[in-house]
Amino acid sequence: MIYGWYRIPIYPFLCVAAGILLEEMIHEADLYRVFPFAIAAVSTGALYAWAGSPALIQSKSAVALFGLVALAPYMLRLAFERPLTARLARGATWLLLLFFLFTSLRTIDGLLEIYSATRGIR
Repeated sequence: MIYGWYRIPIYPFLCVAAGILLEEMIHEADLYRVFPFAIAAVSTGALYAWAGSPALIQSKSAVALFGLVALAPYMLRLAFERPLTARLARGATWLLLLFFLFTSLRTIDGLLEIYSATRGIR
């Protein structure tokens, strides 16, 4: 198998950096730390997890609606800095992380079918 072997030494540092960013994101639970994760990881994870599903899931308006719903607790916290809104935002952060893990597992499950089909195994 040919791949970019020169990238292997970078992987541990990427994992440590991702762990630090996730810990900060969960601890702070504010719009500025969660927005990139919600838009980049969670939205695209949902698109890949349900690839081949009805057109509603694949539409730009569905992704925009998901973004608004997912980021609503952080906008509330930005508008009203209270303990209740902070707890709500932290809970929403955990839900986003769990949703991301679920979509990752669903995407991996779909990849197994692709790889077995290319090798003649069914």
